[in-house]
Amino acid sequence: MAEPDPIRTMRNMDRAQLEALASGISTGSGSVDPRRVGQARLERLLRDQEYDEQQEKSRRDFETALADKQLRAATNVAKATRLAMWAAVASALGAIVQAVVAIHHW
Repeated sequence: MAEPDPIRTMRNMDRAQLEALASGISTGSGSVDPRRVGQARLERLLRDQEYDEQQEKSRRDFETALADKQLRAATNVAKATRLAMWAAVASALGAIVQAVVAIHHW
């Protein structure tokens, strides 16, 4: 029968227990099992890597959402600028028409 995976049991430990084991703090009996200390350090390293990966993913997701928001804002500004340009053209044409009408009514 295969031995249970010690890393799996460490996976269920809370951080304080894992830190105590990884630091080599002796048990109540005063004995320290170097293999368990090494396994605890490995588990701590794995947890730290998982945390770093989660933080990196969160940062990338945030930056992607921010970039999308900025792109939408820039697109909206471009549309508004285009509309303002056409409004200025229409206003200029209106002014020309008014000038022509004013000249003919003189």
